[in-house]
Amino acid sequence: MKRFLPSYDTCFVCGKKNAIGLKLCLYVENGQVMAEFSPREELCGFSGILHGGIISCVVDEALWWSSAVASGRLVVTKDLKVNYIKPLTIRKTYFVAADPPELSGEVYMCRGRIIDRAGSLYAEGEGAYSPLRWGKNRNPDEMLSYVDENGNPLPEDKIHRFVMR
Repeated sequence: MKRFLPSYDTCFVCGKKNAIGLKLCLYVENGQVMAEFSPREELCGFSGILHGGIISCVVDEALWWSSAVASGRLVVTKDLKVNYIKPLTIRKTYFVAADPPELSGEVYMCRGRIIDRAGSLYAEGEGAYSPLRWGKNRNPDEMLSYVDENGNPLPEDKIHRFVMR
């Protein structure tokens, strides 16, 4: 069952209140963090081809959330590597998917990919993520919004509630 993840309002990738952002709706399904997206023309590097920096942002966001879900904490990106396999073009739908991470010491190591509807691979990435160390009274749920791409609240049975561990 698909369970939607929250967003941080001003985040470029998932924030629903960021006017120039991607507004991705990330969700957990079958143990993976996923999102569907269609690149906009203003995000191109060359005519009709999505800029590599945007591709990196999308991969990083999925890996970040996979690590956050696994750790039960907000995380920071320590390292990110993206392999660009085929150009992503506008007016096409893609999916980003991040596998559950492996824990190496206190660092979450995660892998993910961008594919199209037919399953063709366009980019793959791997990253290292460290949990943030906050005080006991800091609740990430207070900073996150559980809304769809239009800013409408998501029903409780459709969300993956983020709980600080």
